[in-house]
Amino acid sequence: MEYRNRTIEQTLNNMIDVYPVIMITGPRQVGKTTLLNHLISVSKRKINFISLDDMKIRLQANEDPELFLRTHEPPLIIDEFQYAPNLLSYIKMNVDEARKDAMFGSKNDVNTMYFLTGSQVFQTMKNVSESLTGRIGILDLFAFSTRELNKAKEEVFIPDIDKLSKKVPLNRMTTNELFKRILQGSYPEIYNNKNINIKQYYSSPSENIIGVGVIDLMLSGMTETVKVGTIDSGVSMERIKNWKQVDCGSIKVNEFYGTFADYEPYTNAILYLPKYGFVSVPCQYIMNNTISVKYNIDLMSGQGVAFVLIKNSRDGQEYVWNSFPVQCISKIALSDRDASNKVSAFMQGTKQTILNTTSAMMN
Repeated sequence: MEYRNRTIEQTLNNMIDVYPVIMITGPRQVGKTTLLNHLISVSKRKINFISLDDMKIRLQANEDPELFLRTHEPPLIIDEFQYAPNLLSYIKMNVDEARKDAMFGSKNDVNTMYFLTGSQVFQTMKNVSESLTGRIGILDLFAFSTRELNKAKEEVFIPDIDKLSKKVPLNRMTTNELFKRILQGSYPEIYNNKNINIKQYYSSPSENIIGVGVIDLMLSGMTETVKVGTIDSGVSMERIKNWKQVDCGSIKVNEFYGTFADYEPYTNAILYLPKYGFVSVPCQYIMNNTISVKYNIDLMSGQGVAFVLIKNSRDGQEYVWNSFPVQCISKIALSDRDASNKVSAFMQGTKQTILNTTSAMMN
């Protein structure tokens, strides 16, 4: 398998050691990880690589971001970093600490410390803009251009007539070749794997592009609606709020033996948190007390925090024992027909709402 050089490499090389953090965004399967692996192979410095596609590594990054970044030293490539958004705050702290040391301590320049890749552009950019403003250079990568496919030299596009007139034109394609290129598309996998079945690869492309995010926890209590004067819009107030608290219930934990056997190491308490996993709770905190779980969920991004609370049976005081980051949205792919039906239903619903509102105002 042969690596094809990307036009963006020139810009990437110019940004290295200028920005402490460099992020490459773009759709899935356009070659973001391949590009950074190529960077590792040609770099004079050792660059570490870690992928959050690995569930064990993703859990470590979410559970203890600070320890995760200490374990994996920079320069570090974090692939699909959007799976651990809590890393951004600690990346910011590490960058600021390096800049402080460069200014008042070692006087050494701050080189690029982190390379990030992400596919979920909207959510990714929202988190980055809040955490790494002024510290990050951002590049967008797309599928192969025609010049990249032809292995022709390409420079970054600049709308300058003199420079454009000096570009060496590509060989003119026949009509059949042009239509073949259009139908075949320009995703790298198609050109790297000659045995791929194009029809199967594109059997339902919208399933890879169009999807809905569904919060998998029951959001109860959505009864109050938004009213404008005497007109009831029918829109739940919960849709207007940014977050929702979900109470998962509570349980009183009583001693079974009434002796030391109810405590570690003879008894272990394991709690399951939806969308996070199993956590161990020390028996000394929960025996003869009440343990409860509550989730605070951002309704836009699906990100949330699971709080484990313990209520002391002696004084009735409740406190947060621990908290855990969770991602409560599941992506459900839609076929092109499903997507069309969803859009049609949305448009019909919007039209009906307008008609109902107009009628209510006239009456």
